[in-house]
Amino acid sequence: MSIAAMETFIKNKIKLQGKIDLRITALPLILLLVVELSSYRASAQSINGQTSICVGQSAGYTFSGPAGSSVTGWQVIGGSATGSGTSVTINWTTATNVGKVTVTYTVAGEAQSTATLSVVVFPSGGTLTAGTISAPSSVCYNATATISNSSGAGGGGFARYFWWKRGVSEAWFTQIDGVIGDSYTTNSLTESTYFYRMASFQCGQISSNTVYVSVFPLLTPGSISQPAPLCNASPTGYLYGASTATGGTGTYSYQWQRSNDAATWSDVTGSTDPTGVSTGNLTGTTWFRRKVTSCTVRYSNAVSVSILPSLTPGTLSGTTTVCTGGGATFTGSPAGGGNASYTYQWYIQNDFGGWDPISGANGLNYTVTSTGVTHRFKRIDTSCNDARSTNTVAIFINEFSVPGVINPPSTEVCTKFSGPLNIINSLGGVLRWEKNTGAGWQIIPSSNSTTLNLVDVVDSNTQFKAILKNGVCPQVETPVATLKVYRPTATINGTSTFTYGGVTLMEVGSYSSYRWFKDDIELTQFSTTPTALYINEPGTYKAEVKATPTSPSCVTNTVTVKGLSGQVSVNYKSVTRFRVAGISPFTNVYKSPTPNYTQSIQYQDGLGRPIQQVGVRQAPGSVEIIQPMSYDQFGKNSTTFLSYSLEINDGLFRPYALKGTTGDYSNAEQRNFYTNSIALKRAENPNPYAVTLYDNSPVGRVLKQGAPGTDWQPTADPLSLADRTVKNQYAFNTTSEVLLFTYNAADGSVSATTGTQPLYYSANQLFKNITYDENNNQVVVFTDKEGKTILKKVQYGKDAGNNPLFGSTYYVYDHLGRLAVVLPPEAINSMGSMFTQN
Repeated sequence: MSIAAMETFIKNKIKLQGKIDLRITALPLILLLVVELSSYRASAQSINGQTSICVGQSAGYTFSGPAGSSVTGWQVIGGSATGSGTSVTINWTTATNVGKVTVTYTVAGEAQSTATLSVVVFPSGGTLTAGTISAPSSVCYNATATISNSSGAGGGGFARYFWWKRGVSEAWFTQIDGVIGDSYTTNSLTESTYFYRMASFQCGQISSNTVYVSVFPLLTPGSISQPAPLCNASPTGYLYGASTATGGTGTYSYQWQRSNDAATWSDVTGSTDPTGVSTGNLTGTTWFRRKVTSCTVRYSNAVSVSILPSLTPGTLSGTTTVCTGGGATFTGSPAGGGNASYTYQWYIQNDFGGWDPISGANGLNYTVTSTGVTHRFKRIDTSCNDARSTNTVAIFINEFSVPGVINPPSTEVCTKFSGPLNIINSLGGVLRWEKNTGAGWQIIPSSNSTTLNLVDVVDSNTQFKAILKNGVCPQVETPVATLKVYRPTATINGTSTFTYGGVTLMEVGSYSSYRWFKDDIELTQFSTTPTALYINEPGTYKAEVKATPTSPSCVTNTVTVKGLSGQVSVNYKSVTRFRVAGISPFTNVYKSPTPNYTQSIQYQDGLGRPIQQVGVRQAPGSVEIIQPMSYDQFGKNSTTFLSYSLEINDGLFRPYALKGTTGDYSNAEQRNFYTNSIALKRAENPNPYAVTLYDNSPVGRVLKQGAPGTDWQPTADPLSLADRTVKNQYAFNTTSEVLLFTYNAADGSVSATTGTQPLYYSANQLFKNITYDENNNQVVVFTDKEGKTILKKVQYGKDAGNNPLFGSTYYVYDHLGRLAVVLPPEAINSMGSMFTQN
């Protein structure tokens, strides 16, 4: 009977009042049924004793009743009671699902009552048998075995069966958890093991016979050594050295297998030799293993048989071209692929196109020491039964370069030369032509032909040569060819613009002979031909010269010596004043002595304003005096410059007078004259000019007037009184500032009163001009709208409060606007408070 069925049976058979906690516990050898009366109360009475027992066993029972109770009898179903009162011994003689014990008792003054206790009586175990078990005598390692049972019985339906085992390496049997059936299939066995089955129930247990299952040793399939790769040229081999299998039954069968991916395997037909297998002709990496069967099947390790890469011959380099008798070294890279063990042999191509081995040439590289003919070479690389040829290399031969000569070798011309220079009798290509004009050899661009076409060569003495090279042979140079171009140049050593009395020098250099011309007419007045010509009058001059008596005649360029009228870049006006009679400017004025005349030149801008005045030979030493002038953006002469002198006498306009070579005044000629003049005993000052500041009105009134010298320069603020300039301020009169005098022509009196009060000009009726001198002393002038001066006030000092004191002079006009009376300061002072005076 199962535990679940037993629980149901007991619950149905036991009839007790109160709460019953039923717990059934299965032990390894006996089934215990425990009925716990965890909380039983029935009118404060109870029967205490075993509630389950085996048939034929005895147990004591006691009764606990209410106070004053008295037992009158015990009744037993399934057994018999011995004893009386509250304690008896019951011998259970009949197996029954539910035995019963009943106690009859009374309590004084109450009716008779009973108490009952149910007891389960199990049958005896005299008929319990564990049965007979059987098992296979031996199994493979890691295999299972099924153990069967027969004839197990008894236990009255309450028997349970358990399996036990002991491995040969263990000292004790252990129960197999969870196995209670009639048969048992083991887990995978790895050692020989003993098994038996035990039957048990509440009242007894018994064991079956013991069986022994022998386990064969673990089959070890052996191993295969990793083979060497196969040559690509002959990819067939044999696997040797597989070790013998062990374990299993001791009897083995073998089968070799192969795979292309180490995952999917197939048998190698007919390959059952335990020691090795032929690989056959492989086309790629292939895996092999050995299948071993002995009680079970196991496989050896898998080994891969690879095919070495194809032999790749090295690459030769060093093909070269050399001059006759030269040599070369050919370099080769190592071969690749194969079994990494290589041999090399160099070959030379013979005259019939075949190849002959070179004795002793077995290295990566090969050197040809000297040869006079072209040869080709190759190398044969061998590895793993395979031989491959490299590419071919060659040594080519060039003959030595021959320079030849330049035709013509020497040439003389005037002015310039155009024509070809040719190289003849040469061998090799022209690398370049070079020329030398005296500053070293220079390459002529794009000159790589045997003909050099010259166009308009003007250099006086030029050497030419060509550089040739035949192939790789050393370059050579032609002999030098010379081209002499006589290009005499006439230059003026001095001024090319004359003022009267000037002289200049024309030079042409050193030659064998000279002829001089003025205005295309030869000058023949010389007793001996000069090498340079002194010129003292305007004209066009040139010379004809010869370098040697046999050289061609060459004419120089023309030079023009001008009078002042020849200067056309700036407008000018020239004034010549003669000091003696009989001199004509159109005949011999250029040859007249300087004291006989003076010349002044005024240069003007495009608006006709003078911008520079030049006094020719008017300074000591017959040098020029230059007076520069400038204008601001409003056309005002806001800066007045001091004149300066230069040791020249050409009368030309000086462009750097006020703007030096840098375009500003910092290095102007005029400034340099006054800032670098200590040694020349003249005043030195960085401000040799006077600056005038104007207001911004169209009238252009002067606000400040400076003077030459650093101390007299105005500040930028036109209203500041801090500098030492003459300053002007402009305003209008205020109320009660200027007396209004009238003149009476009838009696010659002047008056500035209306009754007893002084009469003043109304405010803003007069212009007021305040002038401050260099020491800030004031002169104040009031003028009317017609420009007539009304009042002039001159400061002559200051009072105790540092206020200026003025002397006032009034100017009184008649009715026609003519000046009639001048009232000087003393007259004004003498009037006091009277404003009428005859």
